Amino acid sequence: MSKEKFMQELLARLAEKKEWGIGPGSAVYYRDGFTSQGDSQLLDFIHNTNLHYHKSESDILIGSFLVIKKKCSNEIWSMCRFDADYLYRKFEEYGWNAVWKLIRPQLESGTKITENKIFSSINKYKTVKKHLIIRPLNYTDHQMELKNCIYRLCGDIALVLYIVFSNDSQGLNTSKIQRTTFQEWNTDEDAVWENALQNTCSMAPPRLYANPLDAEKAPYGKGAFMTAGHSVKIHSLQVPMLTTTQQVNGAIALFYPGVRERIAEIMGGSYYAVFISIHQCMIHRCGTISPRQIRIHLNDVNNAFSSDENLSRKIFCYDAVRKVFSSLD
Repeated sequence: MSKEKFMQELLARLAEKKEWGIGPGSAVYYRDGFTSQGDSQLLDFIHNTNLHYHKSESDILIGSFLVIKKKCSNEIWSMCRFDADYLYRKFEEYGWNAVWKLIRPQLESGTKITENKIFSSINKYKTVKKHLIIRPLNYTDHQMELKNCIYRLCGDIALVLYIVFSNDSQGLNTSKIQRTTFQEWNTDEDAVWENALQNTCSMAPPRLYANPLDAEKAPYGKGAFMTAGHSVKIHSLQVPMLTTTQQVNGAIALFYPGVRERIAEIMGGSYYAVFISIHQCMIHRCGTISPRQIRIHLNDVNNAFSSDENLSRKIFCYDAVRKVFSSLD
């Protein structure tokens, strides 16, 4: 079956899925090269899709996509977008059941978000403030999608403001805060930022492991170096790993209040911080290894993994005397 015939049959089968709440005409197939003249909503869809998948701001759709709109209330719709080529590959490999396993969870997730009280109150800061967190992203790779978001830069790292809609067995369901939403809050940005960072720290406290292998199935208290009375012993040539209890987006730990200073105490002075992914940061005592050697290793690590996992291509240094944290040129 060709991709075009597959998509035609997929649309027909989706129209029969009444139990999924899909109405007539709710599923639309947009082909590669599609564009729109005068329809601002479709142009936004094209821009957002190209940015997400190809880091491009083109007005012409790159790739083919299935879009399903589902009415959740009188005023709110959820919209789910699927890469048509990916759906087709899964169909060829595993059949229709594999396609439904990709589509149905996304539809259910979209419905949960739009019915969520947090979503409907997103313009009210007092309602959403306890649901705000900070996540790290590589700025160079994500700068286009961040242009209308709230973030702060440190070297080539963007610390981005997110809202958590739900936290369940499938993980956090989050979205970046758009600047238009932030402006509705009419609240000082520093206050919002401090609150979000505190929320993040409470949700995922920092952990420092003398050996990266210690992080595997680690008890909650292991590596809790910021806890009063908790001692962490790091030998002179050890390279400890910094992350969080969740170990997902754990590199944010180095930006928690007091963490950099505490690590300097443990390491006995200044140190290099190397973000080997969005999840971890490796700590090297200054003087034990050259930045050149670190850079070679970091390049190898970044090349070995997906760009979505890469956080930085720079080496950072904390100067314990001046108490300054910055990237090296």
